[in-house]
Amino acid sequence: MKYSKFKKNLLPALEKIGSIRKYDPSQMIYFQNEDQNRLFFVKKGRVRAFFTSDSGHEMTLEVIGEGRIFGENTLLSKNGRLNSVEAITPTELISCSIEQLLPLLQKYPDLLSSVFELMAATIANLSRQVLRLSFMSAPARVADFLLQVSEDPDPSLEIKNGVLPYTHLDVACSVNLNRTTVSRILKDFERKKLIAAGYKTIQILDSKGLALEAEAEE
Repeated sequence: MKYSKFKKNLLPALEKIGSIRKYDPSQMIYFQNEDQNRLFFVKKGRVRAFFTSDSGHEMTLEVIGEGRIFGENTLLSKNGRLNSVEAITPTELISCSIEQLLPLLQKYPDLLSSVFELMAATIANLSRQVLRLSFMSAPARVADFLLQVSEDPDPSLEIKNGVLPYTHLDVACSVNLNRTTVSRILKDFERKKLIAAGYKTIQILDSKGLALEAEAEE
């Protein structure tokens, strides 16, 4: 999915009211069900948003790169966080409280428009994920996920030339399948010359072939 990014000319306004926060890889930014009152802008790095079930099973919702926001549901609800977020790489964020942000949104219509564009992109991504998990077979889930990720060749996500920085476990967490099943599916895709798996990478070789796999019935 091709995501809209925050307009750079609006960045100084956010920096003026917010605070800079830095995180190391694997460091938690916030936890599911935690009280929410802050929105975050990714100035540098990558973070992972994920949901944790009562049994402790994790499912990745999305990987968020530079120029994106997260925690935006704080604008719509006072309930606890719907998911957790952790840093994947060394990450620098601008953190704004809702009290700081609302007057700024009223003052700068372009800022409000940009925030809503980013929120709409997040909703579209989650909608596609729900459809994938609800109606697709295991191979189709994996194929559709790889295609979706490769649609956004964003340097901040380290996606370029069809090479995705994903391990088998990363894919498994993103499509709600166990690692063994995903490894078997990826091996089959390799046999069909649809992908090439490397060390912590997956290269897309045949996107049309993957699209056919994504459309296949169980």
